[in-house]
Amino acid sequence: MPKFTFSLWVYFNIAEQIYLGEYSETKYTMFLEELAKDGVEFDGKNKLVLKKYSLRLKRRVEEYNNDPENIANGKVPLKDENGNKIVIPVVG
Repeated sequence: MPKFTFSLWVYFNIAEQIYLGEYSETKYTMFLEELAKDGVEFDGKNKLVLKKYSLRLKRRVEEYNNDPENIANGKVPLKDENGNKIVIPVVG
């Protein structure tokens, strides 16, 4: 599985402010899953990688929230472990 340490997430809070939004375990896990699809290891420094995979995660959340079956079953919006709506603020 790709590596992206919590300390890097906190240290480079640009990830929170611009790309991924407020930290949650659910969002962090989903971000790692997106990296794993391509076998990418992220060191927290490459902003192009951060943006690319933040955008992929954003699209994944949007697809989930717009899925008619998820809507019909009351599963939207997608929420994190604290019951907060998952929002990925990256623009692109």
